[in-house]
Amino acid sequence: RRMQCSNNLKQLGLAIHNYEGVNQGLPWREGRFIDGYPGRKSGLILMLPYMEQGPLYQSVATSITTTRA
Repeated sequence: RRMQCSNNLKQLGLAIHNYEGVNQGLPWREGRFIDGYPGRKSGLILMLPYMEQGPLYQSVATSITTTRA
């Protein structure tokens, strides 16, 4: 469990660095409201593609855009 936790933290750190390198800034540190979508959305959603979770990101992004329409 310790090794798995350590690896997860390493992957999160790499994702943050990759996100910053591409976007010239860090993701939101707290939830933000998105017009037409109820509730706050975490800045971690923006990091999903950098954590090898592209399909999950697409699913979330699709649900946000379909709720807005």
